Amino acid sequence: MRSVRFVLVLSAALAASLDKTGHVVEKVKSGADGKFTVNLPPGHYTVAPIARGDELVIPASATANPGRYVHVRVTFSVR
Repeated sequence: MRSVRFVLVLSAALAASLDKTGHVVEKVKSGADGKFTVNLPPGHYTVAPIARGDELVIPASATANPGRYVHVRVTFSVR
């Protein structure tokens, strides 16, 4: 028996937290295509979906640099 992995792009609410403090500095909702843009001061962040139920949240790390955007893939799954 083979396992099958399904990937579904969803609109989701996300939170960006400063790695040092864990303080949420920004919340944003992605578009229907799952993409989002948020302007943050330079620093190291953790980006994670805001769970609404029994989702398994897998945070992503990101470093914001002046004048540049960084691509982050945020993952979560429903149990």
